[in-house]
Parts: sequence; C-alpha cells; structure tokens
Amino acid sequence: MEWQTYLKDSDVLDLYKRCKHGYNLTNVWNPCPTCFPKPSKKQVGGDHYKDMAIQPSEFIYRNELNWLQGNAIKYICRHNRKHGSQDIDKAIHYLELLKEWEYEPE
Repeated sequence: MEWQTYLKDSDVLDLYKRCKHGYNLTNVWNPCPTCFPKPSKKQVGGDHYKDMAIQPSEFIYRNELNWLQGNAIKYICRHNRKHGSQDIDKAIHYLELLKEWEYEPE
C-alpha cells in the first residue's frame, strides 16, 4: 500500500495548526517563544531566580566555575528568596569544601 492511504484529511490539516499566538506548531525551527520558551528562559520548581538580572546557572556556565563554586553562588543568590540562613549555611559548606580540597595539604 502507498503511504497516502494511511493519511486522512484531518492528518493533513493538523500540519497547519497554530498556537494562540499565531505560530505554526509543526515548525520546530521557529517555535512560539511563549508556548515553548527556551530552557534558559524557564525555571522548574519555583521562581526564586526569575527576577535576577542574570540567572546563577548562566553566570556559572559563562564563567566556567566548578561544581563547588557554582553551588556556593547558587545558594548565595537565592537565600533571601528561598531558605534564608539555611542557604547561607549551604554556601559556606561548599566554600569550606573548596578550601579544604584546593588549598589544604592532605
């Protein structure tokens, strides 16, 4: 059987569906920025980074910080929006680990 026999009229019409903002839903190269935000423009699990001028993840990535440095930055940035002094304690812990592993002799 030919491939055309598997398509129904409704399948062909689905190729032209648009979101409520007018973007073609089948165009993966130009998705609607509202319906399909870039990963760097969304946050999963809260909104404690949304109002920052630059999100900690981008700052960490662009400055090539290691895991310990990155976590310290993350907790410092969010302490007043999430877990308060507990986040400060976590940042200090990561800095203490960094100090121990990078600067103290074994």
